[in-house]
Amino acid sequence: MRPYCNHEHTKATKATKKKCVVQIFPSSWLFVFFVFSWLQYCPLVLAAGDAPTISHVAVDRLRPGEDFVVEATVNSTRPIARVVVAYQAGDRFVDVPLRPSGAGLYRERIPAARLGASFRYIIFATDDGGRTSTWPPPPANASEPRGHLVTVSSDK
Repeated sequence: MRPYCNHEHTKATKATKKKCVVQIFPSSWLFVFFVFSWLQYCPLVLAAGDAPTISHVAVDRLRPGEDFVVEATVNSTRPIARVVVAYQAGDRFVDVPLRPSGAGLYRERIPAARLGASFRYIIFATDDGGRTSTWPPPPANASEPRGHLVTVSSDK
């Protein structure tokens, strides 16, 4: 089956192959554009499996005055370039880099004075190839809020 070719092929020669390519793409610039357009997106698809992995135990509740300590273990086949926690401060998110503290562990302390009565946070990890992962993953429904919710309360 030859879905894009109307030629009868009795011999596989360069000439018949060239005719088919020309028939698919009437001008060579269109063929070049198609190939480069496809290659532009292909590495992203192939590299998606190589993105860093983030392991993190969720923080659900803090007591009033308690600092928010974020710890995450990040693994990747490539060197890690950056690990960041973005936490909600009012109506916006603030980025704070996490510092490496050994064997793929990243950590940072955010003072309680910067936090509200409840807030959301997201951890981002990026490798030196530019691949990024998030914890928690983005919600399936775009109308749902992004990030993990933490409540500041003295209730047990």
